Amino acid sequence: MTEELIKIAEKYSTSSGTEKDSMMDSYRKNLRVKSTRFAIAMFSWAIGTLTFSIVLVTFELIPLFIGWLGIAASILIGIANIIKLVKPDLKIYEILSSFGGLVSILFEVLIGIWFLFVLKIVP
Repeated sequence: MTEELIKIAEKYSTSSGTEKDSMMDSYRKNLRVKSTRFAIAMFSWAIGTLTFSIVLVTFELIPLFIGWLGIAASILIGIANIIKLVKPDLKIYEILSSFGGLVSILFEVLIGIWFLFVLKIVP
């Protein structure tokens, strides 16, 4: 994918007129495909995190607030990426994705600290 974009950029710099327009269309098409793949990957991540967090909360393996934080993060990111796939131009995607990303980072850091230092998994 990246190689295709580099080739388009090289051709674009030496072309003119209608050639540039067709190359821009090709560039947008490639980026749209890349964006769709990323949205599908993030939705898959959200499903995995949701199931993992539900298991952690159900069996009380971690403090409940950390587990619920993971559930909230996965729901936010899942909804944001469904919106991205259905309506790519909707601005709410940016807000949900950013907020969900921050919540998921907080979840990952807290669960990492819990597993490493509180449960003492590492000797």
